[in-house]
Amino acid sequence: MGYKRVKFNKKGFDELEYKKYFSQNQAEYIRIKLRSVKLYSEGIEFEDISKLLLIHQQSVRKYVSEYIADGFKGLCKKVKRPQSSLLTEAQSLEFKTISLSKRPSEVGLTGNIWTGQIMCEYLKKTYGVYYQYECHLCSVN
Repeated sequence: MGYKRVKFNKKGFDELEYKKYFSQNQAEYIRIKLRSVKLYSEGIEFEDISKLLLIHQQSVRKYVSEYIADGFKGLCKKVKRPQSSLLTEAQSLEFKTISLSKRPSEVGLTGNIWTGQIMCEYLKKTYGVYYQYECHLCSVN
């Protein structure tokens, strides 16, 4: 019996908790993680699980390790990837302050409320940064 299998057996596997997390998480990448752990709990080895789920064997090992460390809650954490910004941290903070404390008309733009289009206009005028605004409700670009 392998090292991971011993740790996994110590941790245990709750079928009801598995079903709860499986039904709560609709994202396929999370369901693959859950399926990997379920198959491992049934005694199937990493290599066979990777073939069944069409994922790399090392991914299965990682998912089982995540489960051992943090249970289903840790396994089902959403992946958050930072989105890059065209503004620096200082510019972002300055823009946030302006948009929350002033009206567009107070900074040389037309209008009294900040709309997506006006924000894009301000960013282009002030920082030379172009963000494309697309209104999905009214089909105006």
